Amino acid sequence: MPGMLPGSDPSWELHYGLLILGRGDLCEDTYCPSTLDQMLGFRFLCPEGIATIEALKEHLLKLHPGCVARAERAIELHRQSSHIDPYEWSIEHWGTDANSGSVAIVEDSPGRLECRFDTTGGVPVPIFKKLAAEYPGLPIEVAALDESGFGAFIGVTGDGDFCGTYGEPADGLYELVCGHPPYHEDEEEDAADIAAAMRQRPGLACWTPSPSQPARGGRGRTA
Repeated sequence: MPGMLPGSDPSWELHYGLLILGRGDLCEDTYCPSTLDQMLGFRFLCPEGIATIEALKEHLLKLHPGCVARAERAIELHRQSSHIDPYEWSIEHWGTDANSGSVAIVEDSPGRLECRFDTTGGVPVPIFKKLAAEYPGLPIEVAALDESGFGAFIGVTGDGDFCGTYGEPADGLYELVCGHPPYHEDEEEDAADIAAAMRQRPGLACWTPSPSQPARGGRGRTA
């Protein structure tokens, strides 16, 4: 990632700085004004009494004294990467916005390496495409899902490329990726009903359901 942008983020301060420097075209929020002249037309953005471009510049610089410096850093980042926001650069080049976490080696045997890891922003498809291009003879299989149950992904390499498809999550894929079957809410309800019935029967030990599998989290996981 182009490395110089402490404090670079798509905020109003950054937006104002870009407008002052005449680079409103770099603003990635299409609902924001792209010029100071246009901003003058948004009366809810301009205090009463500001009617000229110079008065608006003075007001913005007083309100956000660091906006021009931030905008200059964003312009330099755009020159290097075509983005003003490191997050967007990461999504384009990595498919996720951060490094992987919870990395674990599942199997390491002759001719086979299986690992499992978490990502926060999606499936790192660009990474797999790069691996496929650099190692065209290396077969790679990928299975991934959002543990909240919103979607699944499977992909393979071949002929120096990587391709995959998104679909609905299934129990078999969940077990393949996570290493254990999914725990469904209806199973917890059934366990609670059994526990309630046992409490009403004298002479039986009281049993409190303790799910054998943890609840699914909100992270994407790739095996």
